[in-house]
Amino acid sequence: MKVGILGTGAVGESIASALAGKDHYVMMGSRTVNNEKSVKWAKKAGNYASAGTFNDAAAFGDIIFICLSGEHALDVVANLNADSVQGKIVVDITNPLDFTKGMPPRILENLGNDTSLGEEIQKLLPNSYVVKTLNTVNYKLMVDANLINHGEHNLFVCGNNFDAKNKVYP
Repeated sequence: MKVGILGTGAVGESIASALAGKDHYVMMGSRTVNNEKSVKWAKKAGNYASAGTFNDAAAFGDIIFICLSGEHALDVVANLNADSVQGKIVVDITNPLDFTKGMPPRILENLGNDTSLGEEIQKLLPNSYVVKTLNTVNYKLMVDANLINHGEHNLFVCGNNFDAKNKVYP
């Protein structure tokens, strides 16, 4: 499978590395094609790894993971080429948190109890299947469920398409 990863932080790198390690072709996307983090990751991750822009990664992937800071997610998603994500499953791992004033983080303005970041992403990608999940656990647990209770636990999965949710969590 070909996977597009939007984001170069710890979450994006962890998921990208885990998938490339299972022989999936993975492209890590960032704002620029020569992003230092994504280029370094691709060299380290080997033959199944590549780097590009957010749009490159979205076009490349059969499935796309949004691994961005919540404060940047809507801007990045709004600037994706619509054709790049049409009909694709988009796994949204973001959290609507603002860390600009330190800890504890605050919920981003205009998001919270009435409007979720996942819903806003789905509005921006009306022809994609957004599945919100993994955002309640640490990035290490995202790629190795056995770290806690031998993998015997459940995670929340949200989305408006039954088939997409079942493809993310069979």
